[in-house]
This record gives sequence, C-alpha cells and structure tokens, in this order.
Amino acid sequence: MTDAEKIRRDELVTRYHQLLTPAQATVAFPPLESAGQDRAVTEEQLRDGDISELPIRLGIAARRAQDSGYLYPIALDLVVGTGLSGDDALKEEVTRYSLDGLYDNRVMMGWTEEPRRGLRRHFLGLSCADDDEFRKIIGLLPAKEAVRDDDTVAAIKFGGLQNGAVAAGHDLLAGDRGVFTRITPGELMGLAVLVDVLSDRRHRVSKHVYDSREHSQRTTAARDDYNRKTTALELGQLLEDAGWAEGTNDGRAYKYERGDDAGELFEPTVTFTSAGKVYRPFDIFALDYENVDAAADDLISSGQVTVEAPQLKARQRPQVEVNQDVIALQKLVTSTLQRARSSVDSTLPLALSRQINGMHYAVVSVMPDGSAREWTITDADSLLVAAAQPVHKSDRGTSFRTGFDRNVVSGVLSSLAAPGVLRVVEAVVSEPVITKEGRIVRRPGYDPKAKVILVIPHRDRAAWATGYHVPEKPTLEEAQAAYDNLRTELQTDFLYKTATDRERHFAYLLTCVVRPTLLNGAPGFIANAYDPGTGKSLSLEMGRMLGQGHVRSADFTPTAKADDETEKRLTAMIEAGLRHLHADEVVRETPLAGTAITKATTAVDGGLGFRKLGVSELVPVAGHIISAAGNNAKLSGDHQRRWLKWDLDSTLVASVINRTGFRHDDILGWIKENRPQLVAWVHTIFLYAMQHEPEMKIPGMGFNHNWPKVVLGAMSHLTTPEGDNAAELALRGWEDSARSHNAISDEWGEFMAVLWRKLAGKTAPTAQIMTIVSGLPEAELSYLPYSLERWAAHAEGQRKQKWGETFASIANSAVVNGDVTYRIQAVEASERSNRSNRWLISAVDKNNQLIDPKTISEQGPTTPAPEWEALIAHLLAKHPDVDGYSPAALEETIKNSGLPLPPELTVSLSPSEFDRVAQGLVGRSFLTGVLDRTIDADLGPRYFVFEEGAEAA
Repeated sequence: MTDAEKIRRDELVTRYHQLLTPAQATVAFPPLESAGQDRAVTEEQLRDGDISELPIRLGIAARRAQDSGYLYPIALDLVVGTGLSGDDALKEEVTRYSLDGLYDNRVMMGWTEEPRRGLRRHFLGLSCADDDEFRKIIGLLPAKEAVRDDDTVAAIKFGGLQNGAVAAGHDLLAGDRGVFTRITPGELMGLAVLVDVLSDRRHRVSKHVYDSREHSQRTTAARDDYNRKTTALELGQLLEDAGWAEGTNDGRAYKYERGDDAGELFEPTVTFTSAGKVYRPFDIFALDYENVDAAADDLISSGQVTVEAPQLKARQRPQVEVNQDVIALQKLVTSTLQRARSSVDSTLPLALSRQINGMHYAVVSVMPDGSAREWTITDADSLLVAAAQPVHKSDRGTSFRTGFDRNVVSGVLSSLAAPGVLRVVEAVVSEPVITKEGRIVRRPGYDPKAKVILVIPHRDRAAWATGYHVPEKPTLEEAQAAYDNLRTELQTDFLYKTATDRERHFAYLLTCVVRPTLLNGAPGFIANAYDPGTGKSLSLEMGRMLGQGHVRSADFTPTAKADDETEKRLTAMIEAGLRHLHADEVVRETPLAGTAITKATTAVDGGLGFRKLGVSELVPVAGHIISAAGNNAKLSGDHQRRWLKWDLDSTLVASVINRTGFRHDDILGWIKENRPQLVAWVHTIFLYAMQHEPEMKIPGMGFNHNWPKVVLGAMSHLTTPEGDNAAELALRGWEDSARSHNAISDEWGEFMAVLWRKLAGKTAPTAQIMTIVSGLPEAELSYLPYSLERWAAHAEGQRKQKWGETFASIANSAVVNGDVTYRIQAVEASERSNRSNRWLISAVDKNNQLIDPKTISEQGPTTPAPEWEALIAHLLAKHPDVDGYSPAALEETIKNSGLPLPPELTVSLSPSEFDRVAQGLVGRSFLTGVLDRTIDADLGPRYFVFEEGAEAA
C-alpha cells in the first residue's frame, strides 16, 4: 500500500469510526483463522486493510450532532439498471413528480454505492431537531418500501445496519464514502412519494388517506405538485376553511379541533393527522369536490399546478445526421427503430407490426398510458423522433432538428411494413389472456410467441398475481365449478324469460373475455325486454366490464338509413382501440337493420374494411363486439341469424333506480374488484375445452368466423343445474328463427302463402296475379309486400311492369312462412325483357317434401291450434244476428265459452292484438266451419261464422 493509499485509508477509518460501535458491529469477512468465522470489526483491521466492507449504523443510534439539532443517517435503496445511467422508467417517475433537482443533482451526486449489480444505495442524512421529530417524520411517510411482483424495488431504511464499502467490494458510483447527502423532512417526503408510486401495492403500515394505485398518474402528479407548493401556513388556512380551529403549538406541531375531533398539523412535513389518518394539503383541498380527479382537474385547468405529460421515447436515443443520402438515412432510421426499446419497459419494442390474419396492417407503439397508437404518414415523424434525435453537423457545430423530412418518414414506414422487419403484435390487452395454442399469457410486457402485449398497471398487478389462478390441465369438475360460480355471481340477479335466454347471455359474457385472442369474429348480441328497468343495458355493461375492465363503448344507430354513419363509428372505434360498438335503447318495434352491421357480424377479422374518414385508406374491421338493447326490440330479416338475443322479464324490478337487495347491489363495481378471479374462471372453461373435443356437433350458424366452434364448443361441456347442455340451450330455437326470418321471408311470407293457395299449382301471368290480388279480402290484402304496394298509384301498365320486375328479383329465393318454404319461378320467360309471361309458386314442408295445394283445401298460411275447431263450432252454434260479431263481442264469446283456449289467446291481448289474431283465421277451412270478416261502413269490423260451402251471412 502506498503512502497516499494509507492516508486515504486513515481518513475513511476516521469517518467510519464515527458511525460504528466496533464492539457491537460484526460482519462476515474473509477468514483470518477459520472459514466463515464472524469477527468484531476493530480499528486495527481497518487500518491493516483486512476489512473491505463494513456495516453502517442508521437512524437514532448513529445520529450526529450539528449546529442545530442532529443529522440522522438513512439509506435509500433502488433496484435499477447498472451504473449511474440507471433505469429510464425511474427517470420518468422522477421527472413526473418534479424530483429532478433533488434526485439527479443531489442524491445521485452524493454518497452512492452499488452493493450488487442492479442495486443502487444512496446514503442520506436527515436533519431533525431531536429523536421525537425523527420518529414522527418516519411515521408520516406514505411508503417506506416499493414492491412489484413480490420483489422489493425500492426501500427507505432508517434503522439497524446497512453494509457499506471501505475501499473495495462495493462500487462507489458517486460522492465520498462517509459523507452523507443532507436532506430536509420535506425532501424525504418527496422521495417517499417516489417510492410509493413505484410500488404495485399500498405499504402495509401506511396511514395516508390517498393511495396512488387507485388514481391516474395525472391526478397523482397534480396532487404531488400541489403538496410541494403548499406551505404549512397555507395548509392551516385550508383546515380553517374546513371548520378546524387552531389550538396550542410547540413551534413544530399545531393542535386543531373541530367539534369532538382532534388533529395535528406537523410543520416539518406539512401534513395533518387526525383519527389515525394522514392528510397532505391536496387531500384537504379535495374535500370540497366530488372526487379527487375533479379536484386535480380544477387545479390543472386553473394553472395552480403543472403536470408532466408522459412521452413516448426510446431508452436510448442516438443522434442521427440528417445531411446525408436519403436512402442511407432511411436505412439508418429503420435499423434504429428495429433496435429501439420503450423507456417504460425494456422488453417492449418501441415499434411493432400490427397484423390481422398474418397481414401487416399498421406500425403501432404502446404509449406510456398503455394504449396502442397506430402511425400514419401524417404523424409517424413523432415515432422517428422518439427513436432518434435528428441533428445537422457542420463546421460551426451540431444543431438539433425538430423532425425528419416527409420523404424519409414515408420511406421508413414502407420499410417497417416489410415482413420480418418488426416484431409482430396481434393484440394489446390489459389482463391475462389465453392463446389459440392453449397457453396463458400472464406476465406483463411483450410476448413474441403469443404476439401479445400485456399492459397491466402496476397498481393492479398484485391483485392479478393473487387472484388469477388457472389450472394447467383443468378437469371437467373444475370447468363445471367455474361455470357454476360465474352463473351464481353474475346472473343470479336477472330474471330471464327462459333458460335459453340465460345461456345466450352467458355466451356473451364469455365472448367479451376471449374476443382478443381466441376469436376471429363474433355475432351481434341484443338484450330485449318489454318494459324498462329490467337490466338490459346492465347485462351488456357487465360483459364490457368483465372483458376490458371498463364499460366504455362507441355508440351507433341501428337503422339502414344510418349505414354510412355506422361505418364511420365502427372505423373510429377500431382506430381508437375500443372493442365494443353498442346501440342503447333501440326504438320500440323498429327493426334493427343496416348492411354495415350485417357485414361486421359475419366477416372474419380483417376480411372487411371501411374507408377512413377523409382519406382513401381502408381500416380493417377486427376485434370488435357489437351489441344492442331495447324494449320490444325487433330484428329485420337479414339480421335474425346474425344476432344472439336474450329476453329479460319485466317483473324483475319496477324501475332501474330501485336496484337493491340483490346479490351484488353494485354489480359493476363488484366485477371490477373481482376481475382476476372471474377471468380465471372463464379461462378455466376455455382451457378445458381446448384440451377436449366438443360434447355435441356445433353448427357453423352461417358465420365465416370461429365463434360457434370456440364459444359454443366450450359451453358444450357445461351442464345447467336442470341437467341441460348449456350450448344446446343457447342454440335452442335459433335455427327455426333464423330460417323463418330473413328480409324476403319477413316481407313476402304471408302473401306468398295466400297467392300459392289462390293459384293452386297453376301458372299465371303478372296481369292475372294483379287481378287475383285486387279481389282479396282486406285481411289477406294486408299481407301485400311493400315492394308491390309501392306501385299502387302508378298506371296499370307501369304497375304491371314493376310487379313483373319485382317477382323476377325474388325468383327462386326461399320464402319461409311457418313450416313451409315457398318459391316463385318464372315460366316461359320473355327474352325481350326482364318481365315473365307466367309465374309458378311451389311449396315444400320442413322435410323438403313438395306440398300439393289441392290437398290443402284453402288451408291458411299457418296451421291454427286444434283448440280452434271447438271454438269455431261453438261460435257457429250461437247463430249470431245479421250484424255478426264485433271484435269485442267475438273475444267475449270465446273467453266465456269455457272451452280450452289456443296458445295465442292464453296471454293478455289488447283489442287490436286480438283483432289481428282473429284476422289470421279468416278464410281458413275448419271441419266445423269458416270464419269471415268484413268492414261495415257504420259498425266497423264484423266477424261471421258459416258452414263450409254456405254463403256468408
């Protein structure tokens, strides 16, 4: 050892000697006599160089007197990157909470060691008046430890021993060993705020009323800025404004009273303590607002505080010389972007290729707030600048540029779109997901194998870590238990009309969870009831909360006239990263219609594109779920098979405002709080299904996407409490409804049945059909399709032409009415025009067997219930007078007959509804008689009953 080294060693020994009680301090050091022996540290061993690492005593036991009060040694540990450059994520938080001056210029420049790779230890000295003040300050800190994923990433240590280096061992990063960086109580409070926001959970002994994990970064940053700027005197004024009266004080602690409540304002930390809770100035200020977010908004908008907006940038931003060949510059910037990683997450590429069905769609980035940003030629310069700093170098030095030339931006975007240039991402999610291969992605960050970015806010990670558990190979019993639990917790409080309605709603809830990664499309979902207050909208909001953690959606108008607007809404929704397109309160009795929605509910992700507003680019439709809610909501023909509908009973609640006494009064809040467990149950069901074949044959339902196979396939393994298969229940009645309801069938079904009976298997020209129609009774004439009725005011020749063209437009198309399918065919078609000389209508039953109209004998378009035979005989026996039955008299006679009623009359009907039912029987042949209806100029509608073959009365 040289003389200079000995002098340096002596100086260090003297400094450390002031901090240690050698007789009490022990440390494990390289053995002098036997391996692993612990020895007391002596001054001689220090001087001789036998010891390179010593325990540094912290807190009250190591206090050092100074001119005013004492200096108390403490340590700040931070798990960061190696060396002074540290971790950019930490730098972001330091900047966001305006700690640059304190942390970068003082703490970082003071005594700082690196006990192990990635751990930075700062030795600080807190100035306090006495031990009591030191204890109180430590007790008022919002956090003393930060934990992420169960690992400690930051800690403030204020007692016991901490290892520090004498000369070798630890790397000295900055400052002088033995010289503490002095800080004030207020500055320590700022560092404690930094520790608090770095943690994904609240400190176990924190008494602070504000929890940064429950609020946005914006609100927390505004709160911190306000707290730093507010003095103890101003805090006292806030307390007085809140009704507190100041009492005694000792110059540091000020007593306050308000009624029976007592509190204390502690001047060194500018905090207020009452009833065991700690308030900072913002917490008192926010008491006058609806919530803390509103208080923060007011402070920001009024300019009282400033917050640092988070910016997208790479961890390392090299300088790029712009004064060079354009092609070379494009290549350089492209390669820089390929290597760039986000400053927030070192595992996350700054730019990725968003793909749909294996095709590049857009260059995207994950922003600091977790949202996905797609880049276009108009804004991609911001991406390039986030990756590299453009500069121009000349003899006069280096000048910074604010951006890149548009040609460079365009060339770089084109290069990034090439296969293999960027890492691929197919979904950006905020909760664990299950992949098509049956793998669970639960670790936050970028998963290149799954092509998924999982962004879980730090405040939520502890909840997901403890609440989300999915068996690697679930058993059927575990999948069934998950199903039972979900039904109990989420569906108990709804009164469904049928078991089918319950299972369709359950299918919707499952869809909301697995849509991002397992499905390449989905049908529409509609909640229906006949009265308000049944929970229609709530049943849909539940799915949105369950699947994405919030209920936000884009709205649309579900009509054909609004198609263009719907396309724009859907396009904007996808560009904004939203998942749900929802129409609330569909107009009563107005059929839900529009081609934009029929396309979006049928197509595979990426197979449909809508034009972006103002430009010629197409936005591929992908990742969406479309839903609607309404009272007595109807589906137009083309929509019938594309939507899954459930009905809720109107007797559940009288009004949406008296939703009490349920299993979960605040069901949305409960879902949000328990999402990890709920999502885990959903994933358990699907993981079991992916490992086993479906229990039943799953129909494709006419969709191009995989929704039936995935969702109904999973439900096929589940059994309801009544013993039914859940998938079979969800499908029950769907095929019949889809088959009998399409645009053509809805418009033409009843009319085609009437015309088929009238033609009785014979052909007829258009003119003859017009004559037949003109002679129909009013009840049958009411079935005339609008496609024909619209030409009523035209001249006969033109009307004949339009009717012929209309028949040609539906020729050979299936027209379903009840269990019968009709088709109109052109016979002896004219070659000179699209009009047909003669038309033939055929009919087949549900077994596809041809029906002979001669055997039907004028039977109506649908077969009435058998109870009508007895009722017609009863009406005939009553021998009504010459005026016949009025609708009301007919109803009364039927209801008072004492005979069994047909199904359509077992429900309560209004007079007009009863009249419609009766009209449906007019002209139909019963064994016991025939019912007829006329309109009397004075008496209105009248019904007559007569024997088959007899004249009407």
